[in-house]
Amino acid sequence: MLQFLQIVLQDLINLRKVTKELIKFLDIFLTTIAKCIPHNLHEEVFGVCESILELMKNYLKDYHIKGLIDALTDKYTMRSKAHKRL
Repeated sequence: MLQFLQIVLQDLINLRKVTKELIKFLDIFLTTIAKCIPHNLHEEVFGVCESILELMKNYLKDYHIKGLIDALTDKYTMRSKAHKRL
């Protein structure tokens, strides 16, 4: 599922077409996926976050940054190369 989501997000990045509806969806989705990061056992979650951040780079809010920092520094978050890259 995460790999499929990564493919879809990469296609959106390549199209460079960011609409209001997409930003509204990604706003909610980024906060949701940030809460899932510490409990996820798959490395692909970091790639999905990178893609979402790329799409939302001009629309990030304080609560997005806080949520991601909390998720990445959580003691249960898997440490890997993808984690370091994100």
